[in-house]
Amino acid sequence: MPQHTVFIGYSRKDEKEKEALLSHLGVLECAGLIDLWGEDRLGAGTDWEQEISQAITQARVAILLISANFLTSAFILNRVIPALLKRYEDESLPVFPIIAKACAWEKVGWLQKMSVRPKSGKPVWSDGGHHVDEDLAIVAREVATIVQEPDHTQPMDIPVVVAAMTRHEANELVTGTVFDNPEVAPIEHTRFQEFRKALRDHRIDDLLPYYAESRDDWRPPSGQGSTIKQIILNIVERVNQECSETLGPSKIRPRFISEDFFSSDDATRLHIWQSHDWGSIIVADSISLFHPRLHKTLANSEMSSKEQVAVLILSPVNFSKISVNQLIEEKITERAFTRFNRNLDKLCEFGAGDLRTLQRWLFVILPEVANRLQKPRLYPANREVMRKMMGKKPHGMGPFIY
Repeated sequence: MPQHTVFIGYSRKDEKEKEALLSHLGVLECAGLIDLWGEDRLGAGTDWEQEISQAITQARVAILLISANFLTSAFILNRVIPALLKRYEDESLPVFPIIAKACAWEKVGWLQKMSVRPKSGKPVWSDGGHHVDEDLAIVAREVATIVQEPDHTQPMDIPVVVAAMTRHEANELVTGTVFDNPEVAPIEHTRFQEFRKALRDHRIDDLLPYYAESRDDWRPPSGQGSTIKQIILNIVERVNQECSETLGPSKIRPRFISEDFFSSDDATRLHIWQSHDWGSIIVADSISLFHPRLHKTLANSEMSSKEQVAVLILSPVNFSKISVNQLIEEKITERAFTRFNRNLDKLCEFGAGDLRTLQRWLFVILPEVANRLQKPRLYPANREVMRKMMGKKPHGMGPFIY
């Protein structure tokens, strides 16, 4: 079980009270639930402000020992509290102000927004401290409850695979050298030549400028000069701003795994396939599907039978340009539409040939994938269809791009 950082804010003049608090929270730390962080972890020669800022950023819970000493510390008020309040307001960071000693805490504006402990507002160390253990144990139990629940305030990573050629691979395809491999059927070269001719009819001739060293920097012909990564990041920003009711406090964060997905190292590639097949987005460049090696890698991955995987095959031209898209359909075969036709699966789409269609698809799909990621499960209907059609165990993208 992962440990969650619990930030302890206190005045060094309240060392005795801090130690009593750590004693109770130490029970959770010994159980492996939390990692306690206080100023006593700062070593000589370290950048105190940087270390404290980092601890606040990483904190799952913050606990503050409120006293007159705490509320009159310039460093605490000017450095610690503003950073905590920002996370409290922006990310709903749980903050527990513990009224340690009698003070005029109720006159402090930022404290008035919070629910103090004890809930009565009575100082823990009043009346000779007879209820210290009882009050601190209650706080420890509340902290345990929080860290044992899923943290929906953390960004939700969505793996993204850009199935597009690198510049080197594009050059192989354009020059035809990739088809010199005896393992590549001659029909593959013929199909690409027909496709290339159809593209020229639509004034798409020089393909190399669309590709770069990184797959994520592929520039779709319909993308108005933007890379696919830029397009996706822009839509993610819009989704996070406009779909808060759907996503809740979580924010979507795309994690591009394209390079490892297509790695030449078998172990790296297999690790990515196996560890990310529970949910991702695949944006495939239809031109790149004519590259035999990239095409084969997609066919050998095991991601398409998962309900949570969204697949978009992006056409280089508007879908109304039938001649081009018919050739693409012939390349991926009728099986590309298994999910769409038989299950009306909106996560599987083919034919987006303009920027607005791509943006619209991403805007709709990203929240949907985020929701499905929280409840990953197999899509049995897809597996059964693929078994019947292929006569063997489902083989990833095979039913869609084969």
